[in-house]
Amino acid sequence: ARMAKIAKDDVQNVVIQELVTKVIAKRSAHRQEEAHKRMEALLKSRDDDLQARKKAAEKKQDKIRDVLAKADQRKMEHSLEMQETLRKNNERAEAQIQAIADARLGGRQANQERFEQIWKRQEDFAQSLFDGRKAHYAEFCDKMDRKTQMLEDRLAARLSHAEEIAAKQQKCMDNVKEYQRQKQEDAETRYLQSLAHHKECADKRASDRDTAVKNYSTRNLKRKQGHEARYDRIQKEINQENAKKTEEFEKRMDEFEKTRATAKAAASAQLQHFFDHRDHMVELTQTNRQRLRRAHHHAVQEQLAKLSMMREKVQVLQNAKSEADKRRMTVMSKCAVEKMHLNDRIDRVKNSKDPEKMQRMLEDLGPDADAVERINELLKELGMDVIGVTKEEEEGK
Repeated sequence: ARMAKIAKDDVQNVVIQELVTKVIAKRSAHRQEEAHKRMEALLKSRDDDLQARKKAAEKKQDKIRDVLAKADQRKMEHSLEMQETLRKNNERAEAQIQAIADARLGGRQANQERFEQIWKRQEDFAQSLFDGRKAHYAEFCDKMDRKTQMLEDRLAARLSHAEEIAAKQQKCMDNVKEYQRQKQEDAETRYLQSLAHHKECADKRASDRDTAVKNYSTRNLKRKQGHEARYDRIQKEINQENAKKTEEFEKRMDEFEKTRATAKAAASAQLQHFFDHRDHMVELTQTNRQRLRRAHHHAVQEQLAKLSMMREKVQVLQNAKSEADKRRMTVMSKCAVEKMHLNDRIDRVKNSKDPEKMQRMLEDLGPDADAVERINELLKELGMDVIGVTKEEEEGK
């Protein structure tokens, strides 16, 4: 029952995992659809924004042209004014210089050269400002053309990227089908390998058990034979010693009887008392020896009975262990077969488009109340009918 409960829990976990996978796939499809809608909205807004920016750029470019034309016009007018001013100043300076030309010929020439340098620097500065504005305008126009081309390229790349996404989705579906097929083949291979491994283990356990029983039997037989041999040898030694002591005792008794007869005839009452005490001590010694022999024999019998009980107990434990191993392997094999059948059913209905197959399979499975609650949550999220009785309904009943 415990193995069946474990197998049922494993199958319930597989079913819940598959339902979670379907829920995740549904959520992913919903998210992809929303992402597609958002992408369309973004593309539309981006196109509108690009059109608006393009129109604004064109207007800005026209305005820049007008501003540059006006700036050039103002620059030209300013240049003419400056030129006229410089001409007047030059005439005034020449008049002043001419006044002092006779006195300061060298200073006049130096001033003339310095004035020419100033005039040249002013013209160079004005020309550099005009060239800088012209280069900046050309750079701005080039940058605007590059931005426009980049946006057009990105729009074309977006349109071609949809085809790549569809190709990737098809490739993913093919990979999933190939993975499921490979997973089924691996499961069947592992199941066959497990059966072969269990058979090898059973054969090994049987051979080990036979070897252990044979070793126990051989060792116990050798110990029994050794114990019997020691017992016979000790018993023989004891008998020989008893026979020797009996012979010596009989010989001494004969001597004692002779001495006693002599003592009775000639000894006093004190000597008679000594011989009577000696007779009692001899009888007590014989009685003690008999008790010791009986105790030794009883101890030997108890030890043999203890060894026999230990041997029987070991045999019972070995038989019980072997029987338990057989029952456990039988239960594991049945549970594994049932689990494989359920997994096969789950794999068949996994990618099925008919939701009633999954519904019938869940009803036939008969999951626990806790599992029913989780499965019903997933089924509701998938838009399917619930199954069984939940834990709250069961407590309410």
